[in-house]
Amino acid sequence: VVSFHDRAPSEHLAYVARRAVASALDRFASRIRSITVKIRDENGNKGGIDQHCSLAVSVASGKFR
Repeated sequence: VVSFHDRAPSEHLAYVARRAVASALDRFASRIRSITVKIRDENGNKGGIDQHCSLAVSVASGKFR
């Protein structure tokens, strides 16, 4: 799931975020339940370089090896 806060939603940016996360975490796919990406503008919906991205990953219980 990709969500946008304090900025206009962008399907292109959501696509890029999904691809980057999938590429980085693909090897853990069997252990991941869900991933949430939040993209927000630090100073409101003005654009610019003050974009912030956070990632929350829910994993299956058990030990990683």
